[in-house]
Amino acid sequence: MMTTTRAWQFREIGGPEQLELVDHELPPPGPGEARVRFEAIGLNRADLLELAGRYFGPPPSPSFLGQEAVGVITELGPAVEGEAPAGGYEPAVGDRVGLMVGRIDHRGMGTYRTAGIYPQRTLLPVPETLSAAEGAGFWLATLTAVAGLHAGGLTPETAEGKKLLVTAASSGVGVVTLQAARTMGAKTIAATTSSNKAERLKVLADHVVVASTPEAMVERVAEITGRTGVDLAFDPIGFAYAPALMQTAAQDGHVVFYGLLAGMEAPLDLRTMIFKDLGVHGFTVHRIQRDAALLDEVVGITLGLAERGGLRPVIADSYPFERAPEALEAMARNEHFGKIVLELAQR
Repeated sequence: MMTTTRAWQFREIGGPEQLELVDHELPPPGPGEARVRFEAIGLNRADLLELAGRYFGPPPSPSFLGQEAVGVITELGPAVEGEAPAGGYEPAVGDRVGLMVGRIDHRGMGTYRTAGIYPQRTLLPVPETLSAAEGAGFWLATLTAVAGLHAGGLTPETAEGKKLLVTAASSGVGVVTLQAARTMGAKTIAATTSSNKAERLKVLADHVVVASTPEAMVERVAEITGRTGVDLAFDPIGFAYAPALMQTAAQDGHVVFYGLLAGMEAPLDLRTMIFKDLGVHGFTVHRIQRDAALLDEVVGITLGLAERGGLRPVIADSYPFERAPEALEAMARNEHFGKIVLELAQR
């Protein structure tokens, strides 16, 4: 039986003003699919890039939006033989789940909607200790954080005493990265350009750097580390921050870039990379999609950290679903600390 959902879509690239709320018909879930009724939806900077046509190529018209949400499974299609669920999770009707970024068609279905049809292999359980808003911001941020740290050599077995620098530290991913690393035993440095966010970051990190330029950040990190540098720098900005982060890295250190906030190109400081023998990595969560064993490991680490109370998304603000454009405009102003979410009235 067809089901009607309300969904935000856009036909022209631009900003939040391009979004329109439409009725959208959903078919019954097919083989290997699930219908999920949403409770809350997480917003990400990638959504703004998608709207602007700058997120891995221009989107089709019309296009939907959104990559994460939390909701309840209301219907399951038949299982598909040989198609493994994410992280060993076996979905069931009534389960509270989140979506695993990288496995959903955000342009063809997206999460800015009241309900949707998604592959069962995209679903992961959301800890019951989290509110709907926290659940909406859980899996994208935690998988990016835990798998990204793993790519830079920081795991529960190796983290004790290691020094980590997190840029854009007040973002949803930045906050969770600091939480995860601290719970593992690493020493954390949070970098921000906003003095208004520094006080809140002090609760999450061992040191906070407020620096308006990459050069100022390099000097402050040098002072904090006694000029020995950090074992890992974790960055979503790129561009001018690329050579700066290589300068902050210790001998044999690592730099992981997981975003494109400042654009798709960056100057590369080969001299520093060579003489420090650095590992410089690009990272997306697609890394764990290609390796089932790694996915299982990362999901297990993530749920273990959550059970220890070490992972809990910080919610900056919550908007009703009907005010999605306003919420995106607030995110674009970059004044928030943590995650912005949309919440749906529950029937």
